[in-house]
Amino acid sequence: TSPLVIGDLAFSDSGLRTLELPARASAIGNEVFAGSSLRDITFENGSQLSSIGNRVFEGTDVREIALPEGLVSIGDSTFEGTDVVRVTIPASLKTMGINTFRQCMSLEEVIFAQNAQLEALPAGTFSGSSITSVTIPASVISIQNKEYGSFTSNGVFEFCTSLSSVSFASNGRLTE
Repeated sequence: TSPLVIGDLAFSDSGLRTLELPARASAIGNEVFAGSSLRDITFENGSQLSSIGNRVFEGTDVREIALPEGLVSIGDSTFEGTDVVRVTIPASLKTMGINTFRQCMSLEEVIFAQNAQLEALPAGTFSGSSITSVTIPASVISIQNKEYGSFTSNGVFEFCTSLSSVSFASNGRLTE
C-alpha cells in the first residue's frame, strides 16, 4: 500500500472528534486539525508517520496524545494554545519547531522516551504553559534563546509560573 500524506487544512474547522490514523500515514501537513472538534487521536500499530506540520492541533480538544515511534519531526506551534494535558514524545523525534507547547494552560506532563534523539528545545517550547516539572533528555545539547532567525519568540520556559522542577539527565550533553 502506498504512503498516505494528509494535506494542509484537511480537517480544519470540522466536527471530527475521533481519529485512528492508519499505519500507512507518513506525513501530516500544516493546520490539518486546527480548529476542529478533535478530542481523541490514536496511531495504528506499525505507524510510518515521520513528520507533523505546523499548528496541526491548534484549537482542538485533544487532551492526551502518545506520538508514535518513528516520528522524526514536528513543526512550529504544533500544540500551541490547546488543552492538552499529557504528551508522550518518542525516542525517534529529532526536531521540534518553535512554540510547540506554548500557552498550553492545562499541560501537566511531557514524557520524553528513554534514548531520546532530540537535540534542542527550541525557543518558546513550553512558554506560558502550566507544566510543573520536566526532565531534559540526555540527547539535548541546546536550550535555545528568544531569537529564531528573523522571528522573535519567548524563552523555552518563559512565563511558566507553575514550573517548580527541572531535571537534567545525569549523562546529559547540554552545552548551551
